[in-house]
Amino acid sequence: MYTPQKLELLEPQKSVPAHELPFARGFIDVCRFTVAKTVPANPHEYCLREWLDNANQGFYDRFAKLIKTHGYRGRFLRQTYVYLDVDNWRYWESKTIARTGMILNRAKNDDLAQQCCSLSEATGGKHHAKDCDNYTK
Repeated sequence: MYTPQKLELLEPQKSVPAHELPFARGFIDVCRFTVAKTVPANPHEYCLREWLDNANQGFYDRFAKLIKTHGYRGRFLRQTYVYLDVDNWRYWESKTIARTGMILNRAKNDDLAQQCCSLSEATGGKHHAKDCDNYTK
């Protein structure tokens, strides 16, 4: 039986910058997110870059750059990824299983509320509990 794994936050969570939010929401709306069936104990969805037309692949690249530029690091299953939060979802980019293309993943942030507050304790208050407000509402 597969045991659910948790994302280990390596730094405080960050949301998309306010001036980029309209772009991010618009891009997210054009992605055809599909429920990942390979790890049902860790629910998430994905959108392959290759599913998008040329124009939207350019927007995919811009969104991926937003994640890299404004995101936060976390470790999941011994891999470190960069995540970015948009509207209570966390997004991260990875390679496809065959490692031949890029994939945009997303998962609900509901599971991070407790971890967020634990990070505050672990960092001696450098990550304040008030920073967790977006994940405890």
